[in-house]
Amino acid sequence: MAATIRDVARVSGLSIGTVSKFINGGKVKENNRILIENAIKELDFRPNSLAKGLKSAKSYTVGVIVPSLLSTYTAVVVSAIEKYLQELGYSSVICACQLDEEVELNKAQFLIDKMVDGIILQPHSGSGRQIDYIKSCGIPLVCFDALVAGHETDGVVVDNIEAAYIPTKRLIEMGHRKIAIVYGDDMYTCFGRLDGYKKALAEYKVRLNDNYVCRQPYTMQGGIRAIDWLFGLPDPPTAVIVTSYDMTLGAFVQINAHNLKIPEDISIIGFDNLPLAEAISPELSLVEQPMEEMGISAAKLLLRRMLGDHKKFPEIIVHKTKLHIKGSVKHIVQSK
Repeated sequence: MAATIRDVARVSGLSIGTVSKFINGGKVKENNRILIENAIKELDFRPNSLAKGLKSAKSYTVGVIVPSLLSTYTAVVVSAIEKYLQELGYSSVICACQLDEEVELNKAQFLIDKMVDGIILQPHSGSGRQIDYIKSCGIPLVCFDALVAGHETDGVVVDNIEAAYIPTKRLIEMGHRKIAIVYGDDMYTCFGRLDGYKKALAEYKVRLNDNYVCRQPYTMQGGIRAIDWLFGLPDPPTAVIVTSYDMTLGAFVQINAHNLKIPEDISIIGFDNLPLAEAISPELSLVEQPMEEMGISAAKLLLRRMLGDHKKFPEIIVHKTKLHIKGSVKHIVQSK
């Protein structure tokens, strides 16, 4: 079996980060250089970079780590990343950690062993271990969708507060007072969206009903469970905001399963530009996240870092969402 960068680190007695820094052309202490070069010779370690002479080497490969490829949102963003980089001559290695913190860290180690030039990460773990490890290896890193508190990185996100504030505000303006929100189980996007929902209620002096605040996984099953909960209440909502692509699909399925009519029995605002949105009747109202634009922004930012441009670090690119009100929301006339 061919030797890896991890083997070089073990034989030299140095960290993977130090070995990676040397192999990618960075400066290390003279004693460390000697140890690394001796280990390379002993192991006959020959990644593609060595064929170019160990200095200023590039693999023209980018790693992408995501929690799961079952998420439509993630798949669209990753596809845009891959397409943009491919046009510039870069290959992409896509890794899904299957919602496992240890697997996420292992995937980072795997990509660094493969000598990727940079990594784009949709964080799963909120511990930041994966971020610290990647940064310790001197590998350019850009996060998308979420940031991890206390761990400084470049990032591409949406304005999550506004993403829920605007649709909540619109529903209130259309006469709704019993408004539910279905939000996710991660630490970054979900709390931003919940804050936006609460902000709109407070601004219009609408009482917050804790029963209408429904936290579920960002999955189709999460949307199904949310609708079951909300319509098992003695006083169900008149409107619901569902804050992810896959949850929206699940919610729509379960609304039909409960024999509810949209918008007569329930008004709904979903997330993202579902192919379903224009195919159903009434047409689905939605908050559209610029998924492809986010992928391209992440790829462009990583490319700048890989080319040595470190200005404005950490740079956080915030994309705006768009609200599209269609036939799935009705006006309610408030009695005086």
